Amino acid sequence: MIVHLDTSVLIDVVTRTRPLLAAYESTSAAGHRLEVSAPVLFEFLRGPPSPSLHAPSSTVPRSGR
Repeated sequence: MIVHLDTSVLIDVVTRTRPLLAAYESTSAAGHRLEVSAPVLFEFLRGPPSPSLHAPSSTVPRSGR
């Protein structure tokens, strides 16, 4: 079986508390293929978004003006 991991699972596996590490290891030990899509890998490697990404931009006009 192929198991596609999402960003949340990757974060859980590498954080200090590692709540999903046991499930990750048992799935891998059972011979299942663990895969990550390109968008998930990008999100994981990029890290948390910066606050400026959520700030309204003055260069983009708001609708209704």
